[in-house]
Amino acid sequence: MSAQGLHEVLSSWDRLAALELYTQLPWSARSLPSGASLEILRLDAPAVDVTGLGRYAGLRILNLGHRWRPTRRADWEELGRLEHLQELAVPEEVLEELVEHLRLPSLGTLRLYGEAMLSPGLERRLAELFPGAEIEPYSYVYEQ
Repeated sequence: MSAQGLHEVLSSWDRLAALELYTQLPWSARSLPSGASLEILRLDAPAVDVTGLGRYAGLRILNLGHRWRPTRRADWEELGRLEHLQELAVPEEVLEELVEHLRLPSLGTLRLYGEAMLSPGLERRLAELFPGAEIEPYSYVYEQ
């Protein structure tokens, strides 16, 4: 399926509450239907554009995949609009930016793709930013 075809399929689902998408195509939150009451979003795509994701105020679980890399500060601002987010999964390579830009008081679990060997300073900073949140390593496994 082409990127345009994927966009057309996703944007036609107005009752979308959960989506797990594993694709080799770039993905954009603009592909999601604006009226959906999305609560769970798990992605694995070579490029993920989060622009517009903040409009899903009811999103509770967000997994941006092990390949996600924010390209601008606006990406963090978009995620910061998700006031009810309870679980977030991101690559550990983005942690420095995460602690600099993101505040999510409702976050209960932060899952990190990678080795998750945090420096004491970074671990302390994460505990300050997300009090009470569990910080867990996260792996990805593909079944053949």
